[in-house]
Amino acid sequence: MPAVICLAGPASPEKARFLSRLAAEFSARGLALGMISDPAPAASWPEAVAPAGVLHLRWPTDPAAQAIATLDELLARHFHAADLVLSEVQGPGRVKVEVVPAGGRPALLADPGLKALVRPEPRQNPGDCPAPCFGPDQAEALAEHLLARVLPPLTSAEAAPRPRLRILADGQRLPANHFVQEIVSGGIRAMIGSLKGGERAGRLEIHLY
Repeated sequence: MPAVICLAGPASPEKARFLSRLAAEFSARGLALGMISDPAPAASWPEAVAPAGVLHLRWPTDPAAQAIATLDELLARHFHAADLVLSEVQGPGRVKVEVVPAGGRPALLADPGLKALVRPEPRQNPGDCPAPCFGPDQAEALAEHLLARVLPPLTSAEAAPRPRLRILADGQRLPANHFVQEIVSGGIRAMIGSLKGGERAGRLEIHLY
């Protein structure tokens, strides 16, 4: 099962934007990332955006998640190959980061899972910060803090070799065993290698619409 960070706090455009920034930071570090977000409560609000190649479920409106009751079930069914999942769906015993809205107060100070706060003024009212505080523009610093001090060492899920090929069909990952991965990835690399600039490509991303 992947490591999980639950992003707590009331829904807001700021929280959605911060989730997007935090996901980008973890994805840039080469982790196999997943995201579970709440749908925007208002049409004018932005929704969290996942980096390219990241499986992103919007719970409970996403058809892939509608029949799932708990966070553990979501993880087992959809994110077994992930290193880390960022989730707005809460679960007991999980690492929590609370996003405090402007003018609000933290609600999870007594929760032992609370490992960091994100608030507009991180240095305001230091007595309210039993956990490290970060500003909305400090996603990079929070990611570094969580990786260094909170999360276990993250390697590929179940310590298995990183898959050579990941196929997402409308956001749903399709199973592919080692043989299929070798055949398909080898064929794709051979074709890309014949294109100018593709001779020494490392990671490849192909989007079909």
